[in-house]
Amino acid sequence: MAKFAAILLAALLLTGCTLPGNLFFDPPEGQPGYVIPTVGPTQASPVETSTPTAEAQNCAWAWASVPLVDETTRVQEALRLGGLIDVEGSAAAYGENCLDVATNQVVRFAVMQTDFYFTVSMDDPSDKEAMGAMAERLLRVVDQFRPGDVPGENLGYLSIRYTNGVQDTNLWLKVDDAKKALNGGLHGEDLFDALDQY
Repeated sequence: MAKFAAILLAALLLTGCTLPGNLFFDPPEGQPGYVIPTVGPTQASPVETSTPTAEAQNCAWAWASVPLVDETTRVQEALRLGGLIDVEGSAAAYGENCLDVATNQVVRFAVMQTDFYFTVSMDDPSDKEAMGAMAERLLRVVDQFRPGDVPGENLGYLSIRYTNGVQDTNLWLKVDDAKKALNGGLHGEDLFDALDQY
């Protein structure tokens, strides 16, 4: 080995070349695209022209809600046709954002369900009989929007906010649970109490 090193050193001194220090070592791990320098004419490094698809990228998943403009317009039209002029309604898709782990940018959105939001203007947002009657009417509206007709494969959530501008009463529950209560024959105050348990 000493003889080989002496010959190599002599060759370097005679030619005036410098030997890369990492010629005898493996490239560092975890550095893709690392190129071992070579003695001789320089060559351009290959350029990666293909980009990975969104499906193949590593994702950091984060829960997200995305407003649905077209579905919100349809909900508002259904409210108007149902004579619910003191109610504001909207729809939003709920699911997960796929975030690119390198840039933290959203690559795509994977929708799970559509959630429905209603704000009801009323004089007394503690009147359970009136709130239950309104919830029944709103459930009839929501029933017009089924999975497949709106984004997502699952029934989503229902939010009802009763307000007089000073006092609020809120319901937040799964549409499926609300439908079970309604299909159980409950109305008015009894329906409101059942919905309020979720």
